[in-house]
Amino acid sequence: MILPLKINTSLWSHKTVTFGVVALSSFAFDIMRCRTCPYNTGRTAFACQKLSLSIIAAPQQALTPLIPPMSPLTPQPLGVSLPPQDAHALSVSMPDWAHVVGYEEARPEVLRAMACGYPRFFRHPLVVALTQRVQTQLFPGDDAAAWELMPVPTAAAAERLRRFLVASHPESVENGVKNGDVTVHVVENAVHVVRFPHRVGKTAAQFWQHSGEIVSSRHAEKLLQVLQGVKNVQIPALGGTSAHLALRKRVSGLYLPSEDPGKVALYPTGMAAIFATVRLLQKYRGSDCKGILVGFPYVDTLKILDRKEWCARGVHFFPTCGEKEMEEVEAIVAREKVLGIWTEFPGNPLLSMPDLKRLAKCAHDNGTVLVVDDTVGSYNVNTMKHGCADLVVTSLSKIFGGTGNVMAGSVVLNPDGPKFKDLEAIFDPEEDSFVVEDDAQALLEQSEDLAERLAKTNVTTAEIVQRLLKHPLVKEVFYPTLGDAKNLYDPFLNPSEEKDKPRYGPLFSILLLGGLEPAKAFYNALTVAKGPSLGTNFTLSCPYTLLAHYGELDFVESCGVDRHLIRISIGQEDIEVLWADFEAAFAAASAFIEPDLHKWRYSPFSSVWRFPRMTVSSEASLCNRSMVAGECNMTVCGGEPLAQLEGQTRKHAGSDARQSTTGVYVEKQTARQARDSDLKVKGRKVWMRAD
Repeated sequence: MILPLKINTSLWSHKTVTFGVVALSSFAFDIMRCRTCPYNTGRTAFACQKLSLSIIAAPQQALTPLIPPMSPLTPQPLGVSLPPQDAHALSVSMPDWAHVVGYEEARPEVLRAMACGYPRFFRHPLVVALTQRVQTQLFPGDDAAAWELMPVPTAAAAERLRRFLVASHPESVENGVKNGDVTVHVVENAVHVVRFPHRVGKTAAQFWQHSGEIVSSRHAEKLLQVLQGVKNVQIPALGGTSAHLALRKRVSGLYLPSEDPGKVALYPTGMAAIFATVRLLQKYRGSDCKGILVGFPYVDTLKILDRKEWCARGVHFFPTCGEKEMEEVEAIVAREKVLGIWTEFPGNPLLSMPDLKRLAKCAHDNGTVLVVDDTVGSYNVNTMKHGCADLVVTSLSKIFGGTGNVMAGSVVLNPDGPKFKDLEAIFDPEEDSFVVEDDAQALLEQSEDLAERLAKTNVTTAEIVQRLLKHPLVKEVFYPTLGDAKNLYDPFLNPSEEKDKPRYGPLFSILLLGGLEPAKAFYNALTVAKGPSLGTNFTLSCPYTLLAHYGELDFVESCGVDRHLIRISIGQEDIEVLWADFEAAFAAASAFIEPDLHKWRYSPFSSVWRFPRMTVSSEASLCNRSMVAGECNMTVCGGEPLAQLEGQTRKHAGSDARQSTTGVYVEKQTARQARDSDLKVKGRKVWMRAD
């Protein structure tokens, strides 16, 4: 008797597979090269683990409950690709906090273990092999200590890299380069490379990272085959194929009432898409004006807008999006010509966002353009609504693909935006966009079940966040439903038949009580995948601030991003499996928490909303604030030890305050006492009893 057996293995690729099974006795079998297995996406030649199943004769509908989902919560060693054993994996396992620090500090023992890495930060082995092949073919006599080569996807990208290197190292300065020292070469009319002196190699790597104009692993694989003369292998197409057209249609259908591929341009990475909007607006507005960046963004967006090689005038950067910042933006746009306004909705990693309607009005009333990166919104929102975003940028590497083994980005032009006609005249998705055909085809296959995957991760993430908010060791959670963020987010929600279901995406960030040691212990104890990226079908965590901003920790903390922040992207796993893993990690962290500290809740001034009915009176300087706790029956005190507080006054005695190495804690009082309290403090930390 042959019965179809459905196994929802989900997690590295999240698909359901059906087998024909003899269901009359117990047996075991192997799944070989199964694209649904947690350890294989079906695009490599590796065999998967054995899966032993004990099956009894039963109707098909009775079989599924007998087989539990395969759990991906198996710790992966340092340097293993995520997904494991995938030749095109985008992420890499960094299971220990010390591994992240070691990677950032370029410690040899860590770097030696890295079989792969995030493609904009790490040269993929196939890209390295392509570079070496071109080196041997074109410049066999080059001294590796003197010269380097970098492949790029197009002739235009090669010229941009050449100009970037020359502008970064002008001949007039020490260690500058002559214009002729940086040259562009083409091999077999297919491979574009830039040759430059070794001493500017670090700058070339910055171009690769920030601009995102990289050669992907699939692109490199095909180019190698072309150079090797493999039979029937053509020069890989970067546009114009049926796969490109189908992908542009699918992306447009997520934003527009009907599919319109003419409104979508494709790029090899999300950052390349951001970079493309900068070039587009320089055509529209000129290159002699500053851009504006609102909200703390992903690291490379700020780098693009701030690099003088690309934006000569630089950028007005507002890491927070409060009333004061919005008024400053409005004043700037009213008095000077602005290149454009860029923002994320929500932001990465704080999940905050500006008042998008107000920001759009500010841009449009003054003749400029609003560009929105909605990657973290994960297709739950459409920022083109209400005539807001003129251009929407998205990393297709994230939730769109989900499997974590293909890079790409998109720019979508809003046909209903007030600047549409002007932008349409210079927006050319056929000419400018460039994604290799194999990547486009992979994205088409992987995005077929986008709606199903997104619905599941939305629900799971929302429930996890609710549990975290109640956890005694959690100091703060960053998520779009919290505080004022929800009111800014909800007007842009996409229509849904299940309006009562959460639609806030897979991403959140957390801070733990106690600082560094509890954060390290929590992260190290997690068994979910740990490495860069987000939006994957498997849950992925990282100490975000360290990984993205290790060389500028003081700066990002001044922007409100704690150096001990942990970012988590929820995948397709069962919620209870995930929560059990989090609980075990919290147990590990608890060993580093001061006695009774878990009884207290913390909030920085930037998120006082966490405490209902609190009123805040603040002076202009962050270093001298007054906190008045009225109806909430709480006394509030600054987070520095009492001996270090400056200008502190206490109008009412009787509060129960105590000190520790991590701050001052003030216990609950009567309503009368709280109203009388008026403490001026130095610092930004506020503690109160979590009763």
